[in-house]
Amino acid sequence: MTQLFERVVHPMASPQTDGAFLGGLRVMAVDGTVIDVPDSQANARVFGYPGTRPGKGAAFPKVRLVLLVETGTHLIVDALMCPYRIGERVRVQKLLRSVTEGMLLMWDRGLHSYKMVNATIKQSCHYLGRLPANVKFEVEQVLEDGSYLSWINPDGKSRTARCSKDSSQNY
Repeated sequence: MTQLFERVVHPMASPQTDGAFLGGLRVMAVDGTVIDVPDSQANARVFGYPGTRPGKGAAFPKVRLVLLVETGTHLIVDALMCPYRIGERVRVQKLLRSVTEGMLLMWDRGLHSYKMVNATIKQSCHYLGRLPANVKFEVEQVLEDGSYLSWINPDGKSRTARCSKDSSQNY
């Protein structure tokens, strides 16, 4: 099924498809969700249960699903399914294998990170992401339309992996 999916699925919107393009860029979105699977020993072993309050047990094992979707058609272009315990931030970066130049990738505030921004740019893809309330960027340059350029620096883990301030990106 994976090989068939990889051969057949690709973005399908045309420039006439409502919501499919913005400023000449194909609009894509990435996000994750969690779904219940049947309560079996095999599913519990592979996918796991979410944490609960003491004395309570989760009713079903959970599967984490991350998706890359073409917004104009709602077509799922890439997907990963993994155990519940693996966070969506980790898995969603693997979906960047399917974004390309000429795309605008959108994500929500839970996916914002230096690694996500850097990996998206390495794919020559544009991005638009919400920021968590606690993330504040210093304004470097105000643009004519009122938006501004700022620097995003490596997070603590990236910094300890020998990323220097020189590896910051201006966006």
